[in-house]
Amino acid sequence: TAGLYVPELYHNLQVLVSDIEEDIISHDRRYNYNKDTVVNLTHEKNRLEGIIYDEEKQIEKLTEIMNFISIFDDSSVRITLTECDDILTRLLEKYPEEYKLYELSSIAVAVVFPMVCITIH
Repeated sequence: TAGLYVPELYHNLQVLVSDIEEDIISHDRRYNYNKDTVVNLTHEKNRLEGIIYDEEKQIEKLTEIMNFISIFDDSSVRITLTECDDILTRLLEKYPEEYKLYELSSIAVAVVFPMVCITIH
């Protein structure tokens, strides 16, 4: 009877070893997948941080532009044509892309034209 148990024991051990090998392979695949996911998420995080940084810089620029432009809306401040020219020139020099994109030159028409009319009359 001892001879009957040895082949069965051997078979059971082979099944266990096979199952363990499959588990190891499965865990290795899962580990590699998770490792790749971490790498991808790290790249995505870095990309998004770059976008956030760029957006924050753009917000700062737009805030500065709004501060320049708000001078024209402040009724308590009387500005001269020369000051208007200085402000618009600084906007154009410091923020050329935004000046074109947001058509800030239209401010000159809205603000300077009435001042010129008043000066002429």
